[in-house]
Amino acid sequence: PLIDNDGNLIASINANGNNLGVTTPSLYTTTTLPLRSGSSGGAYMNRNIAISVATQPTTAVTVRLYFKNNEKSDLDAAVPGSNNRNDLVITKEAGGCTAAITSTGILLPQASNGAYVTDHYVDVSVSDFSNFFIHKGGSVLPVSVEFFKGAKQATANYLDWKISCTSAASLTITLERSANGRSFSTIQNQSVTAARCNQGFDYVDASPLSGANYYRLKITTPDGDFRYSNIVVLLNNEKGFELISLAPNPVKSTTILSLTSAKAGKVDITVTDNTGKTLQKQTVMVIAGSNNVTMNFATLAAGTYNITAVNADGEFKATRFVKF
Repeated sequence: PLIDNDGNLIASINANGNNLGVTTPSLYTTTTLPLRSGSSGGAYMNRNIAISVATQPTTAVTVRLYFKNNEKSDLDAAVPGSNNRNDLVITKEAGGCTAAITSTGILLPQASNGAYVTDHYVDVSVSDFSNFFIHKGGSVLPVSVEFFKGAKQATANYLDWKISCTSAASLTITLERSANGRSFSTIQNQSVTAARCNQGFDYVDASPLSGANYYRLKITTPDGDFRYSNIVVLLNNEKGFELISLAPNPVKSTTILSLTSAKAGKVDITVTDNTGKTLQKQTVMVIAGSNNVTMNFATLAAGTYNITAVNADGEFKATRFVKF
């Protein structure tokens, strides 16, 4: 977790196995109205965060950006329409933490969002770090991804998903794959009617890449608006596993530990404090593919904790979380 000079949480990073080294945040906030505008005239939230790291990641990492409820209210007032957090997107610009917004930024879709006590956050997947601005990305898509998951089947990867359509007459569903979680390419593309949209979909990747395979869906409406799904990671190895994410983190009570395994078997999960004292322990049976483990930390005191996971082959993985 990254905090400001007053101890307020401003961002957190799920490094997904990357060693980022020393991480330094910078925060710009203002209460000035009207809100700042970019080159296209759109209003930006009165907050932006620059993050610098000693070593840029080699695979995608997830950044959680926190913002105040009054900052969201100011943006909602400046950009009429839906006040849903799903409307928020992020522009990432090179350089340090400055108030200025240029036209050289990269527009990034949010991966997810949620409430944090009385405030909010958005998650975004990035391949490097710089200055992050939050703003609205246009109209709300008349579609949502109910689930997207995957499993390993012998030499192939099986993926299935379900989409809910509300008012879209048709959609284009693009299945994308990546070797590193950053650069994706299309492996399937289909246009579907609203009736077909509300049925389940599946796909067999008969020729997966060696090692880790990152999959995501891109859902596009006829007018060009689009949304990405969550990312599913499957390992094309004989053995091994990876901890993909822990969300939400920081944790209030329950959270989901996402992991992917090359084969079915048991994984022992242990929670310890910073002195090494064991506080929780559980054994879960995982499938060969993506797995979600619900963890309850409601009884833990506020602080920073460690999660270690060991599979039947003795392979060890670890991550950390903050309890508030």
